[in-house]
Amino acid sequence: MPPKYYVCGTAATTFTLYIWGAAMHLGVHTAVQAIPVLNEAVETQVITTLQEPAVAIPDGIHMGGRGLFLIVSTLDDGTDTFSGLSFPGTLTAQLLVCILVGCLLSIIVLRIRAHSILGTGANVALIALAAASFTCLPQWCWYGFGPKFTAVNMLDIVGGWFFSALVLAWMAQRFDTRSTDETSTS
Repeated sequence: MPPKYYVCGTAATTFTLYIWGAAMHLGVHTAVQAIPVLNEAVETQVITTLQEPAVAIPDGIHMGGRGLFLIVSTLDDGTDTFSGLSFPGTLTAQLLVCILVGCLLSIIVLRIRAHSILGTGANVALIALAAASFTCLPQWCWYGFGPKFTAVNMLDIVGGWFFSALVLAWMAQRFDTRSTDETSTS
């Protein structure tokens, strides 16, 4: 397969994953309330309590024996409280993740191509389901991540990989056709 496939495939997959991820995180997560958001008054009360000297929990991820799970970040300089990055920094980091996954998927699709584009998509979706199960289900059973949150995250992974595989399989088929045509005309 020509290097152009990997470059174009990675770019197309990055775009697909980025758009799919945006739809999942901005749409589905919100629609099913996978992560309930505290109202401002309750959030302020919790922050005030956490800042009291008697409590003073340092920044980080903390878990209690009775199901309490806290992500504490006391950054007040406009950075995102979940990752510590600014919003543009968070989007950039996500873009880099999508580029990495896109590159890896472009390689995977060539190695497992089925007889059809849909078959290739289904094969990659099964791999994604295994990866999502291995990542998301332990977060649910060990750390108490909610079932809605877990289901939406699994759908995010499986759906993104499935649609990316469809794009990549179609591109691989087009590149195969072009290289066959170029070889026969030489």
